[in-house]
Amino acid sequence: MTLDGIDVSHHQRAIDWAQVAQAGYEFAWVKATEGLHFVDSRFDDNWSGMAAISTPFTRGAYHFLRSDSDPAAQARHFVSVVGDLNGSMAAVDVESSGDSRPTADQARAFQREFTRLTQSPRGARLHPLVVYTGRWYWRGVLGDPYGADLGPLWHSAYSKSAGPLYGGWQSFTFWQFTNEAVVPGISGNVDRNIFYGGPTDLARLATRVTPPKQEEEDMFIWDISGRPALFFGPEGIQAIDKDQRAALVALGVEAKRRDDNAAYDAVKRLVKPAGTVDVVKLAEEISSRVDTEVDQAVVEAGVRAVLEHGTDG
Repeated sequence: MTLDGIDVSHHQRAIDWAQVAQAGYEFAWVKATEGLHFVDSRFDDNWSGMAAISTPFTRGAYHFLRSDSDPAAQARHFVSVVGDLNGSMAAVDVESSGDSRPTADQARAFQREFTRLTQSPRGARLHPLVVYTGRWYWRGVLGDPYGADLGPLWHSAYSKSAGPLYGGWQSFTFWQFTNEAVVPGISGNVDRNIFYGGPTDLARLATRVTPPKQEEEDMFIWDISGRPALFFGPEGIQAIDKDQRAALVALGVEAKRRDDNAAYDAVKRLVKPAGTVDVVKLAEEISSRVDTEVDQAVVEAGVRAVLEHGTDG
């Protein structure tokens, strides 16, 4: 099943959103922001216009990522302009413009900050972030880095077929297949998109989702701001080197990057506790600072294991 939609910016000028919906379109992406300061001049009108549609219609906002500005600051700019995104889709546009050539790492930094800003307390529910790009850019300019961990793919290719996948993505979620569509309610040509799925699938991209609960035997790695990685699991907390981390990842152990130095410091205290340690209190502290649900009993077991046996590395 597929659904039809469009994407627009101030270039389309005033839009009659009721006519767009009546013509059978079920979703639309609108440009919200770019870089650190730019706000699309039609964003407010488009955002409120879509919200006023009486029939089911899913709205989405996107940010145009620039390589000449801090990506985390750009995420903060995007979220500050759009506001509460629960019930709406969000995307980051990763492509070249002039001298701007955003990288996969910059997109990842944007995604991490976006997730931090939009997740529910303790990260129990996360808002999806869609990645807009094209094979011509992701493979041709960036060299085809891995990007599937960033979010669902919104693929751009003005052709008769979407073509082969890239960047580690296993499927196309959206496909922008033309920029010459004629749509009722819009003057001039407009970009048209296909969504691969039904209304329920589309709704999942517009609401916070609960990540799968980790089993007790699952383990996590924190690689925080370039500091030594820490291995966290039922057997305790251990410092690990690059080779050990690579081996764990190869076995399917989930890797988590963290930029929160406070979280690192809390974990580090487990590795080298100073003086008398309140196991329960310290376990509660680290549980409150990590970005995934963890079993409190497992955390406490990890603390006790470190106190009794020390750490490796």
